[in-house]
Amino acid sequence: EDADVLFFIGSEPLVLSFAPDVHPIPDHIRAIHLDLNTSYIGKSFPIEVALFGDPKTTLPILTAALEKKWGTPERQKADEQRARVEAETGAFWEKTDPAFKPGEESKAGMSRTAFQAAIREALPEGAAFVDESITAGGNGLRRAIGDKASDLFGMKGGGIGMGLPTTLGVKIAMPDRPVVCVSGDGSAMYTIQTLWTAARYGLGAVWVIANNKSYRILKERILNLDGKANEFRQFPCMDFDEYEFDFRAMAGAMGVASAPADTPSELIEAVRTGLASGKPLLIDAAIDLEPLER
Repeated sequence: EDADVLFFIGSEPLVLSFAPDVHPIPDHIRAIHLDLNTSYIGKSFPIEVALFGDPKTTLPILTAALEKKWGTPERQKADEQRARVEAETGAFWEKTDPAFKPGEESKAGMSRTAFQAAIREALPEGAAFVDESITAGGNGLRRAIGDKASDLFGMKGGGIGMGLPTTLGVKIAMPDRPVVCVSGDGSAMYTIQTLWTAARYGLGAVWVIANNKSYRILKERILNLDGKANEFRQFPCMDFDEYEFDFRAMAGAMGVASAPADTPSELIEAVRTGLASGKPLLIDAAIDLEPLER
């Protein structure tokens, strides 16, 4: 609301799963978009200035032009706004930062933050990270891996199942790097046959299944529709507690070793052991998420 110009740089802006209650861009804001992909410019929202170019080469030119145009008042205002945004951003990430509560490292059934903190502890520096954590991840997991992972692979959303096979491609492209994938249990079932290929070609990555025994993301999205599911709180075929997926048995059937992880300490040890082995490993991590809010 305080801005007068919104500058999109090399991205498809504001891709939303559900229509918001208010317009994402207030009427008074003028939008600029710089991108090499012209199909993204003005695709979802009207753009007042469309710039076709490589951000890496174009931004220094724009910065130099602004330096020439600005006087002392403009520079002072920009510095003040930058300091305010940096403070707000720092406070947000500090609040989001996952950490263990007392005694939580040995507690079975990991909370979301305990799981994220364990991933941070287990991940080596310079790792490549494939994120399809869905409801077990989010900003907390991104914060957790931020100072460890040098490459992050994921998708914008709207589909699931890419995590396990993407990890194969990443490992093939980066054979000397530790590669770790976090996938939800429901999304893992879309492409669980990935493990056979990993065993067949000896691709030594680690797959962590964040197992909350449900299609949690589908529940959340149905509740966002605010229909009968929200009224009756019934979710047919979205819970796996009656007929649980045995991920360790599935991994073994396809020639991949596995390990259970009921606590953060067990998860940390399993990830480290798997990476050290140089062989494919599936870790079945028990997640206990908080109740649905809506």
